[in-house]
Amino acid sequence: GVEFVHEMGSLSESDIQKLRKKGLRNPEVDLMNDLSRKQGQLIPREGVVGGTMTIRDSRILNDRYAMAYYEDGHIGGYMILKYEVNNGNITWRVVGSSAL
Repeated sequence: GVEFVHEMGSLSESDIQKLRKKGLRNPEVDLMNDLSRKQGQLIPREGVVGGTMTIRDSRILNDRYAMAYYEDGHIGGYMILKYEVNNGNITWRVVGSSAL
């Protein structure tokens, strides 16, 4: 698997406050859990050779964007996602992806 640089993807205190005002109690955990639940709708490729595409690593970059690495054990890629939070509800949109 591929791991992102650990310093990358930490929400600033300002980002945390903005997201709390939009209804998230624990913004980074809430976002990661929601992304995990919705990954099947977001990953832009199908698995091959019986594999199932899964997000293996992800980072919340700021109060609007996230990055994720996905794979099925055979093939994989990266995607950049834009998210919006409205009254605690999170919506995701893939704005770019790149296959490995």
